[in-house]
Amino acid sequence: MDVKNKILVLGRPEINKAGLVSSVMTGTALEPCVASSEASAQIAWDIDTRYYTAQTEFWVDSTEPLSTAHTELVQNWLSSPSTRPSIPIDTSTHELHDSLSTLVDAIVFVFDPHDSTSFTDILPWAQFAIDYEPSILLCVAVSDTKVGGMDGQKD
Repeated sequence: MDVKNKILVLGRPEINKAGLVSSVMTGTALEPCVASSEASAQIAWDIDTRYYTAQTEFWVDSTEPLSTAHTELVQNWLSSPSTRPSIPIDTSTHELHDSLSTLVDAIVFVFDPHDSTSFTDILPWAQFAIDYEPSILLCVAVSDTKVGGMDGQKD
């Protein structure tokens, strides 16, 4: 049995995803910086605590803006969140989800709180969560100087 030890970190290219990963790994505040020009990265992380040791890997990748139809689906759902719309997924995205499902057990979706369209990119990954039920699902708001509403500057 393969171990699901990958943490998929997704968000728009201009969002500082690699900085967020670095902040998680080192336990320091996120430094404001320009996002990496690389579209994707693999970052090994050996977790060693008093209670357990685990080898895992962050897979950092960029999303692309969704189509108008997907954006409208999100807007409609936000206006009536009690409904559960069917999320349209194309064949290539479904195949990608299927291949990732055996490796990924955590998804961190990173968005810009000042750009609501960056949040709509979560839609295909919401379908991944419904279909494959990864153990950890996390959304993190990252702006130039703040992470999740907390000041990203070091004291």
